This record gives sequence, C-alpha cells and structure tokens, in this order.
Amino acid sequence: TKNFPKEYKYSLGRDMERDVLVLMRCIYRANRAQEKTTFLNEFLDNFEILKLEVRVCVDLKLMSIKRQSVLADIMNSIGKQVVGWKKSATSNARILSSDFAIFHLIKNPIAIYESFSFQNSKRI
Repeated sequence: TKNFPKEYKYSLGRDMERDVLVLMRCIYRANRAQEKTTFLNEFLDNFEILKLEVRVCVDLKLMSIKRQSVLADIMNSIGKQVVGWKKSATSNARILSSDFAIFHLIKNPIAIYESFSFQNSKRI
C-alpha cells in the first residue's frame, strides 16, 4: 500500500492485507481439521472478495493491468488447488499430497502477503 494514495492506503489497501491473512488462517485451519470443507468454503468465499478487490484496484488505477495479470495467474492456480482439495475432502479421500500442494504453491506465506501489501514490491 506504499504506493496507494492516502484515501485508499488505509481503507482498500488494509482490507486487502487483512483478507490475505484471513485466507492464510483458513488454509492453516483446513490443514489441521478433520472436516476440511467448512474452512475451504470459507477460504473460497474470502478468495472471491480478494479477487474483486484486485479488480477495484485496477479500476481505480492503483494497480497496473500487468500486475493484475501476474496476480490473476497466481490466484487462479491457488483457486484450482483449493477446489481440488475441497473435492478430495468431500469424497472422504485422505490425500496427504493435497495438504502439501497448497503450502508448496504458496511456498512462503510472507511472500504472498507482501505481494498483496505492495509495501516492499516495485510497481509493475
């Protein structure tokens, strides 16, 4: 949010940062829970809100189309992983690799948080 104008830095920017933290909590809780679908559904709901916030940033010219494209690719991959994880959880199939795949995809929760916080990243 460093490059956001003041009027958006402490509203939309902070909301996006908070939403990314909520998503990471949902992944953590789903990974630890026996019944994963509740947390994965919560993740998918919040994930759609974050996608909308990214689109709003582009509409307000707070983010370039190029940066949105990069984020859209990352978010599309994450969404596919979570939907696949949800399908395997609803069929009661215990696939340990799906738990690993989500964390492997994100690799470092701090990196994805920083990707949305815009604090340490250069504007694309």
